This record gives sequence, C-alpha cells and structure tokens, in this order.
Amino acid sequence: MKRKIRLCLSVLLLLATESMADVKSLVGLEVGFGQVNIKSDEIQQAEDITETVPLAGIKIGAQSDSYRVFLDAHYYFTGDFEYISAYGVSLQYLFNFSKKANFFLGLNTGFLDAEYKDKNSVTRTFSDTYIGADAGLNYHLNDMIDFEFGARFMDVNEENIKNGVTYTLDPIINGYASVIIKYDLD
Repeated sequence: MKRKIRLCLSVLLLLATESMADVKSLVGLEVGFGQVNIKSDEIQQAEDITETVPLAGIKIGAQSDSYRVFLDAHYYFTGDFEYISAYGVSLQYLFNFSKKANFFLGLNTGFLDAEYKDKNSVTRTFSDTYIGADAGLNYHLNDMIDFEFGARFMDVNEENIKNGVTYTLDPIINGYASVIIKYDLD
C-alpha cells in the first residue's frame, strides 16, 4: 500500500507542475455524507454494518487551467463510531466544457483514523492510509466563487484483530457539496 501511495503522490506532483501560468489559490468548505462499511469475521454473531454519516471538511489548494490540487481534512459525525477523520491530498483534472462549469476526475490519497466500539464494547481502532478516486461537477458562480457537487471513493482496507476476531473497515464512499473561493496571491 505504501508503494501505491508513493507512486500516486509522484504522479500528482508531476501533473501539478503541468501549467503554472494563471494559477489561482483555493480554499473550500465541504459538507456531505459518507457511507462507511465495517464487518467482523466472528462465527456466531458476525457484524456487517453499512452506516451513512454526515461529514464536514476543509480544503486548500491551487488551480491551473487543467488541474486542481488540494490538501484536505474531513471529519465524520458518526453514530456507531466514536470518531472518523481523514487527512489527504487530491489531484483533479478539469474538463472545461463551458465558461460556467467544468467536470473533474481525480485521484486522492491520505491517512484515515477511526474508532469503533463493537457489540461487546471492545474498542477497535483503525489508522491506515487510503487511496481512491473522485469525480464531480464544478459550477462557477463568478470569478471568485465555485460551487461543486462531487463523489469520493476511499479504499481503506484496514483490519483490527482482538480476541481472535477481525474487524475490517473498507471502503468509504462520500457524496458532497463544496463552496470554493478562488483568489490570486499577487
């Protein structure tokens, strides 16, 4: 998994340097929902829970004519989980089909932390890297503000083994809306 993340980060950095002319700085606020799946391999009373939980996030980045790069942080407001948070980086390619909107496809990677209390009140912690993809539509309200709808897939595949029982957290799928503020640093 670490090799995949290193490769993904290398590709992100190479693509991000594609065109540094007319680069805008970005700050975004995000709200949405995340679908989280956790399951156990316990023979007698296996758990297989898929929970949809609200999320909030912040992202900062830069945008050229064809690419956007973000550093982001997300917090999930959970029911069965004690907490879930994710911190990462994403690179998105922009398909500029109109002056008012563009479509984007991207790659993301980062680190996820989560804590879950199982049915026997045993605390299960998950801390691992993730790799994934995102896609969405970005609407330009004006030169400074964008509104976007997106979806993000995060492949976590993290296990926690206690008392001979394995719990697996994977994957996390997000649907979100963001307000993005664009500005020049000049």
